[in-house]
Amino acid sequence: MKLSVQKMPRASLLEDGSLVELEFETSGAPVTLQFDPDSLENFAVRAVELIRHAQNQKRASAGHLSLRASDVVAVAADAPVGSGKVVVSFRGTNGIVQSFALTPKMSEGLRPTLRKAEAKAQQNSQASRH
Repeated sequence: MKLSVQKMPRASLLEDGSLVELEFETSGAPVTLQFDPDSLENFAVRAVELIRHAQNQKRASAGHLSLRASDVVAVAADAPVGSGKVVVSFRGTNGIVQSFALTPKMSEGLRPTLRKAEAKAQQNSQASRH
């Protein structure tokens, strides 16, 4: 069965955090879906990946070969006690926070890559002004 979803008028979470309900208005009757938080996270991540892929395909078909990335308005990093990981969190302009757990080795290896990207971004910014 296929339904065309128009909007999501309601979303709720049980007090203990064990169940999420999303209500969708469709071309037919309203539909309510229930997710455990892990399943919802998997669903949401895959949906965002599909959105990005669709946006990149649209841009490529219009002659643009760049990837679309969400702008970040805040970033934080921490090492939670006992995790052995460096957790980096990004909050986008859409208010969504995404966090990623890196091994210390990955974090260390990211530093020179970030420095190169920063230098390239500054060069590109200066070149576009001239």
